[in-house]
Amino acid sequence: MKLFNFQNNKKEKQDHLPTEEMLLMDELINQITTLDYAVLVDEATQIIIVDDQLLLEFRIIRNPDYAKELMHLMINTAHPTHFPDGIMESIAGIGETVQDRIASVVENYITSTFKPIAESLTDTHSPEYDFTSDEVLWHPALSDLRVQGSFNRELSGDELYLLLASKLESMLSRDQKFHWLKMYISKQQSGEIIGDCLLDNEPWDEGLDILGDYINTFPVESTFIGIKQFVVFRRCDKYD
Repeated sequence: MKLFNFQNNKKEKQDHLPTEEMLLMDELINQITTLDYAVLVDEATQIIIVDDQLLLEFRIIRNPDYAKELMHLMINTAHPTHFPDGIMESIAGIGETVQDRIASVVENYITSTFKPIAESLTDTHSPEYDFTSDEVLWHPALSDLRVQGSFNRELSGDELYLLLASKLESMLSRDQKFHWLKMYISKQQSGEIIGDCLLDNEPWDEGLDILGDYINTFPVESTFIGIKQFVVFRRCDKYD
C-alpha cells in the first residue's frame, strides 16, 4: 500500500480548483493533526490512516432538496482488529461558504465521533463513568453532547448516557474489547419523535424507547429539538 505523509510533505500545486472532497480531506487532516495524531493517506484509495490504527473513509451526500448552507457527510471509522466493519456516522455542517460548511462538518465529526474512539484506544476516559459488569471493569469515553434547537432547561452533557447506563451493564460481552453506543433522539413541533439507538451498529429498541420517553418531557418551542451522543466502552486492560 503506497502511503504519503501529509504532515511532512507539501501537496503538489494543481492547475484546477480543488473539489469539495479535496478541501474536506485537507480539513480532516488539519483538525486531526492539531490533536497530535499522526496522519497518513493511502494514495490509491484516499483512506485516511490515523496513528497506524484508525481507517477513515468519507462521502459527501448531495441532495437538491438540501439548503445551500448545509453539508451532509457520511464517514466510516474502522479499526482492523476491534471494529473492522467500521462505525458509520451521518454528520451535518452549516455555513455560508464551502469552507465554513467543511470546517463545521469536520468539527462536528471530531467532537461527536472521532475523539471518543481515538481516546478509547489510548485508554483515555472519565473514571467517574466506570462500571463493572460480569466481574469486568469497563471504561466509557463520552463524546460531547450535540444539541439542536432550544431546550427549556440546561442539559448536563451526560443525560442520554445516564438514562441507559444501568441497562447497558448487562449487555456488554466480556469477550469483546470494545463496544460502542450511538444515541440520537429528536422531537418535532407536531409531537413526532424520531431517533436512533444503536449498540455495536445494531438497533436497540428498548434504548430508543427510553430516549423517546425522555425527550417527550420537553416542549418544542421552534421547529424541533434534538440531542445526539456517542459512547465507546473499552474493557479494562487487566482482563486482556
